[in-house]
Parts: sequence; structure tokens; C-alpha cells
Amino acid sequence: FGLGHTGLTDASLTSLSQGCPALSKLDLSGCTEGLRQEVVVPAIQAMHSLTDLDISGVVVLPRGTGVDKVIRAAVTPRAGRLTSGLLRLAASRCPTLTRASLQVI
Repeated sequence: FGLGHTGLTDASLTSLSQGCPALSKLDLSGCTEGLRQEVVVPAIQAMHSLTDLDISGVVVLPRGTGVDKVIRAAVTPRAGRLTSGLLRLAASRCPTLTRASLQVI
């Protein structure tokens, strides 16, 4: 499901995760308005079938730790699983990507 470059809001991402928990692909690329980490992380965790996540160019607030926590949520095993199920993570052009993010992967 592609939402990149759409002006996605925290509220719409929350609604999407609650209404489509079996979503397997999520494209947030280019969402530069600043999604809040406390919304993005639970949304990703709620999507139990997520295999493909694109956060390229995404700004996650707070800057500096937000993207790290989103990546950690994406690669952490879901309840009752040994792996997260994530097969693809795209994170190019993330202005706040840190070494901590890369170490998680």
C-alpha cells in the first residue's frame, strides 16, 4: 500500500494499521511532514503480516531517535513468531538514520 508523498498524518496511519492489520507492504517514502514515533511504531507492530516496508526519505519525530525505533519495530519478531517476517526494508535518504539503526538490521 503506497502512501509516500501523500501528506500522511498520524491519525490516518493509525486508522490504516487498525483497519488493515494484514497489510503486507507499506510504502511511507517521502513522508516529510514529520510522523511521530509514538504513532508509527505501534502502527508497524500492529501490521502482523508486514513483509515490505519503505521509509525512504521519511522524517520521524523526534529527530535522531525516531527512525531507529521504527526500524527496530519493523525487525522485531511479532507475537508467536521467531522472526519479524520483514523481507525488505528500504531506508534511503533518511535524514536521521544512525549507526544504531544499522546495527539493529
